[in-house]
Amino acid sequence: MIGLGVVEQDEDAFRGFLSPALYFIVLLSLISQVLVKVQFDQVVAQLFQKISKGKVQRILIGLPLLLLVLPIFLPSAMARYKLLYPLVSKINDLYRYKSDSLFKKFGLYIISFFNQHATLIIFTGGGFSVFAYQLMVEYGVGRLSWLEWFTLLSIPLWTAMILSAIVVFIFLKWKTNESVMVNASIIQNQNQEKVNKHQQFRPTITAFFIMIIAWLITDPNVVPIIIPPMLLFVFLSLPQIGLVDSRLIKDFDWESFLLLGTSFSLGLVLSDNGTAQLIAEGLSALMPTDAQALWLVICVVFLFGF
Repeated sequence: MIGLGVVEQDEDAFRGFLSPALYFIVLLSLISQVLVKVQFDQVVAQLFQKISKGKVQRILIGLPLLLLVLPIFLPSAMARYKLLYPLVSKINDLYRYKSDSLFKKFGLYIISFFNQHATLIIFTGGGFSVFAYQLMVEYGVGRLSWLEWFTLLSIPLWTAMILSAIVVFIFLKWKTNESVMVNASIIQNQNQEKVNKHQQFRPTITAFFIMIIAWLITDPNVVPIIIPPMLLFVFLSLPQIGLVDSRLIKDFDWESFLLLGTSFSLGLVLSDNGTAQLIAEGLSALMPTDAQALWLVICVVFLFGF
């Protein structure tokens, strides 16, 4: 953009790095790493195994249900994947299923595709939600609170995801022609070890839930949504807590930070110089004006959604 003279001033090429959404994603990613550091993921995994009581039926039902609410407590989709992938693989091995068993295929679908869509339930759940929320604010569409976003999306999103999980399970069962409805206590017998919680586990989890409560009770028009995670990050950085250090900062995916910031800058430039308007007019010219327009929109949403 600078080399080709697309921007009038060099500073305009870096405007994307001034977006609060960018730093919101950075903060949530670092906080998710801290939660993994204090072994919150292991506690969730152990609790899930206890609830399932070694029964595959409960695991198959409980895994999708867990993913529906887990974004509230563990915002990073990657952190949730790292939490659940070893769990699915371990359970598959404990039951002595094949590497391409129905259970493992369905489990991988849940922790990958299903997991990514579950993130949308809250606008603090990941990059897509944060981007959508920021665009709504910048273009004057609206400024929803955490609870308003959750209320609007929870019922339709959960319904669609549960239906998709049922359809995928039936399809995989038909393709593999395998039954996984086997009861066993092998998981209970081999998972009696208790997780040795980090010494800062309790204050970290308490502070994290206080952050969620702050999102629930505060008005985003008065208190920006980035303030609670900023305060939590400062708390975790205190010498008495010591969970945010130089290693945690260095291990962050800064390449994605640069990619997102540059993408924001490019989007602002496209909007300012009229390129986005030109593209939009070209696309709208392809849209039919009769009743078929609705079906075309549905097809486009379906294709991009899957």
